[in-house]
Amino acid sequence: VSQTKVKGKDVDCLRIKNVPQEQLQGKRLNDKMLKTLGDKLNSSGQNLNEFLKAFKINSLSEFLECKYENAIIRLNEKEKIKNGNS
Repeated sequence: VSQTKVKGKDVDCLRIKNVPQEQLQGKRLNDKMLKTLGDKLNSSGQNLNEFLKAFKINSLSEFLECKYENAIIRLNEKEKIKNGNS
């Protein structure tokens, strides 16, 4: 926060750094992570369309790295339930 003059008056202002859009968006999964996620979807019996809808994406290639760990944990839990190992 700093001060600047607006219409002759000193006002507080928040300086914002100009950041390219691609730096604001999360990273996408690498090939290994995509394969692991796909394998977990299959082994857990999770419906792909429901999964995509839950994460508000159109394909796994849009899945963000920041959500990967939680998704794998949830799919592991679902797989345990499917296999009767709750």
